[in-house]
Amino acid sequence: MSVLLFGLVGMLLGSFLALATERYSLANNYREWLRYLLSPASHCAHCLHQLRWRELIPGISWLLLRGKCRYCSQPLPFTLLLLEYISSLLLVVQYWLIAGLEMQLWMGSYTLMLLLLADIDRRYGVLPDILTLPFLWAGLIFHSLHNQLTAVDAIAGATVGYLAFAFLAEGWQIVRGSSGMGYGDVKLFAALGAWHGWALLPEIALLAAGLGIAGTLAISFFHKAKRNVMFSRQPFGPYLAVAGWIIMFIKF
Repeated sequence: MSVLLFGLVGMLLGSFLALATERYSLANNYREWLRYLLSPASHCAHCLHQLRWRELIPGISWLLLRGKCRYCSQPLPFTLLLLEYISSLLLVVQYWLIAGLEMQLWMGSYTLMLLLLADIDRRYGVLPDILTLPFLWAGLIFHSLHNQLTAVDAIAGATVGYLAFAFLAEGWQIVRGSSGMGYGDVKLFAALGAWHGWALLPEIALLAAGLGIAGTLAISFFHKAKRNVMFSRQPFGPYLAVAGWIIMFIKF
């Protein structure tokens, strides 16, 4: 029963994350974005028709509608369904790996924040401060309450993570004369340092780099303009998020 509950909650939260990602593009600032999370009511992005409750059932409505709006027949984003099921799957995996309700809540927040950051960076190429900075502070607070790491390790992780990626970003700018890494990636790596400590940062960075190479090769394989994909700038946030999640549940 608990597994089913976690799966259902994961789908509901995944649906909310999809809404948050979708409405991020509508806002000019963070206050507008937070307001857009509450209104207007969910509607089709093409015909603007307000959706009814039976068209908003996470994990089911998209399938029943066959991926199309029932009013204008325009396709609904497949990523909506994918995010709902990924969120559900991750929370179920977490349920099996972690004991204790309080720890479940902490790790669930960790997982969902990484998922939201990865989806926003994938779509818009940005990792907003309104998410990365609270994520960093949450890591420091978590360790201060549960002593998984010492405060020194957590603070050192945030500091080393920030400085390491900032050095790479600035070094690339000086050598190549172009931006190779955004400071959103720098802040996300610092946040992962706060959650994991400085000692695990090399593993996270190497794993993220490996995932990034594999992901770029996979995308270029299925993309017509292969050369353009190989040499274009790809968002690194999703790979950092996946690496952080994997390391968390391997080392937990």
